[in-house]
Amino acid sequence: MLNSELVFTLQVLSADERARLEWFLISPYCTDGKDGNTALRLVQHVFNVLDKGEPEMADLDRTIVYAVLYPGRKFAKQTLNNLVTMTLQWVRQFLMQEMTNRSMRPVERHAKLANYFRGKGDQSLTAKYLNRLERERLENNSMDDEDYWQAWVAEDAKSQFLGMQTDFRGEFNLRESLQAIDQFYLVKRLSILMSLFNQHRLAPVFAPGEQEACLQELDRWFAKPEYDQPLLQLYRQAILALHHENEAAEQAFETFITLLAKHEKDLSWGYINDFKRIAYNFCVRKYSIPKYKEKLFEIFEDLYLTQYRNSNQLIQANEFLSVLKTALIRKQFGFVEDFLRQHRHSISGGHPSEEYYRFGLAFYYFYQERFDESRALIVQLNFRDYLFKYVSKTLEIKIFFETGEDDYELVDSSLNALKVAVHREKNMSSDKVDSLRNFVRFARRLYNWVSRPNQKKEVLHNLLQQAKDAPELFERTWLVSKIRVLLGEG
Repeated sequence: MLNSELVFTLQVLSADERARLEWFLISPYCTDGKDGNTALRLVQHVFNVLDKGEPEMADLDRTIVYAVLYPGRKFAKQTLNNLVTMTLQWVRQFLMQEMTNRSMRPVERHAKLANYFRGKGDQSLTAKYLNRLERERLENNSMDDEDYWQAWVAEDAKSQFLGMQTDFRGEFNLRESLQAIDQFYLVKRLSILMSLFNQHRLAPVFAPGEQEACLQELDRWFAKPEYDQPLLQLYRQAILALHHENEAAEQAFETFITLLAKHEKDLSWGYINDFKRIAYNFCVRKYSIPKYKEKLFEIFEDLYLTQYRNSNQLIQANEFLSVLKTALIRKQFGFVEDFLRQHRHSISGGHPSEEYYRFGLAFYYFYQERFDESRALIVQLNFRDYLFKYVSKTLEIKIFFETGEDDYELVDSSLNALKVAVHREKNMSSDKVDSLRNFVRFARRLYNWVSRPNQKKEVLHNLLQQAKDAPELFERTWLVSKIRVLLGEG
């Protein structure tokens, strides 16, 4: 098989990126004067094989690839290795250039050119590009993370230029430069803090008292009038919603949602996505409350049904799981098939993307009631990632329940294993631990009922009500549904 990193890298490129890579490889400027035509033919061969799919992957065998590139020549392993290594280096250079082009805005381009001409000592051209820079800032001001950074780049370029003048007129510009870097710092800090507070909901990342200290520091920043901006307030309310519990969290969330609706038209696409994901995660936590359940589905349809319908962009493993669960609850099976196929090689987490994909397929089969296929996949997976570890363990238990009496003994042993694993777990937040313990407790009571004939249904009625009322309960929806089926209500 050809070098896997090269194949996997080429696999994630979109059609437009493939075309630009081909132009890159035939440009001597991009390949340091070396002939990139053989590398181009190698890349095109890999693209053709990938487009044909799994049945044709044998065409990536080294001897076949060599024969395509060097027809009539005897196979030389080192020649092919050298070509693959060089091609991979050029592909990496191309990707770096792609990332630079994506992040480079007119303000930064003008600032870089101004700095270039300043270094050459040409004050006239430097001043010209600084003027263009200022016009660009006035006309285009979306103010996302990159724009906050470039606002500082612009102020720094102006300070450097004014510092060249003999009358030191740049002295006062340093105040603007300081304010620009402060704003960039605050925006980035808020962005990171929001992610950390969100992560803390899954597993502890803050030591006791650290969250309160962070909030106190933010209060000092927000005491200054220049930081009372919609974007910064959105971040602040999101963090408060993630930090607080119960009513305080819901109040902060409502303020956050109101602000988001009011200012969405002024926010960049990246901010809107980030904030809606936070809202989505909050609603997942509050799923048992009807208004948040409806909000969850509303965000899901807006953010995921449209955004990921024809997208190969990277997705985090926990978000992958959350989207999958919501879509399957809504019986969006067509979307799930597309979603799994499109993201098979682009799921980011502590395990290879293929393992998350196989888990997703097992989850999909379970909801399709294809229990044997689901089981065949899930028993092969062994996640260290605690979220997938416990979701896969509970999925296995659910499969044993669904396949009937022959597997009821496996339910018993699996529940015992899960109980021990949760007891030993040190990396989860207390509410997640309680949720899993409650799952074991309720699933055990359900197992006891189904494995002993002729029990009174009153026991099930009590169990159903307790499952609905439990403050923390992993797989509540499935447990409630399963009990209702046994009561003849499903």
